[in-house]
Amino acid sequence: MEKFGEEIFTVIDHYSVKLEEVDGIGPARRQKIKAAWVEQKAVRDIMIFLHSHGVSTSRAVRIYKAYGDKAIETVRANPYTLAKDIHGIGFKSADTIAQKLGIARDSIMRALAGIMHALLEATGDGHCALPKEELIEQAAKLLEIDVAIVREALERLLLDGELVYEPIGGHDLIYLPYLRRAEDGIACLLRKLAGAPSCLPPIDVEKAIAWCQRKTGKELAATQREALQKALESRVLVITGGPGVGKTTLVDSILLILRAKNWRHALNDWIICVVLNGRVIPQPVFEQFKRVFWAFSLYNRHLRPVVAVRHMQSKCQVLRLF
Repeated sequence: MEKFGEEIFTVIDHYSVKLEEVDGIGPARRQKIKAAWVEQKAVRDIMIFLHSHGVSTSRAVRIYKAYGDKAIETVRANPYTLAKDIHGIGFKSADTIAQKLGIARDSIMRALAGIMHALLEATGDGHCALPKEELIEQAAKLLEIDVAIVREALERLLLDGELVYEPIGGHDLIYLPYLRRAEDGIACLLRKLAGAPSCLPPIDVEKAIAWCQRKTGKELAATQREALQKALESRVLVITGGPGVGKTTLVDSILLILRAKNWRHALNDWIICVVLNGRVIPQPVFEQFKRVFWAFSLYNRHLRPVVAVRHMQSKCQVLRLF
């Protein structure tokens, strides 16, 4: 500063060789100063650009770390990639940035992002897919644009492999590819388990059901009795049904009978409870787990015996006994 004064930034930008006129600065150090200045200038330009379009400092830093010197170029080209690539930036934030960049509300780019967002939102309700027309309707409502634009965007996503179409049960379903693969994987594992013999000890089902009803004071419905029999005779059982149909009572009965039969030795002490959308284990089932496992833990997978909780994007409860 003493030598160049207010011209220091111009010198670094365009005449950096003059820095060697300062005592203690040689070619190597000059190059380091020049490189650091260029990097910081790029960061400053990116920050100014992002701030001018409503991006907070913390988000701007994450964007720069993700895209580096190409941050401005990337955001200008498609601001909706932020929702996919940057933690903490969702569709609505990306959409706000897009509007400030002048991207039209009825643009195909926005429609593409809106459809993806609608499918991601559906996963929060436990859906792996949505019917095609329902997805189009939801996206059009979200984006407040003509349905025809949404249809065109959806066809493009399907053509590019960004989404997957499959007709199931009379419905034209649209999947996110990774969830479609997950469904396939789960189905294959269930089929494999269903083909294996039960690992449970021999049980007189009718006597077990009668004993269970006396123990709990609850009369099981015909469908519950049938499901309970299948659970005690099968390697795997999938129980489906809406709220209040008796799924929790059924699982409670299964555990009660297995505990009475000293099933832990046959099953090597392992049980996994899969709970829809991360909700807590129903209280009756939780009480059964506490009675069954005297060394009980929800969090430490290394302790045995142990109960591990998993998320499953499917509208069913699964009790898997190994």
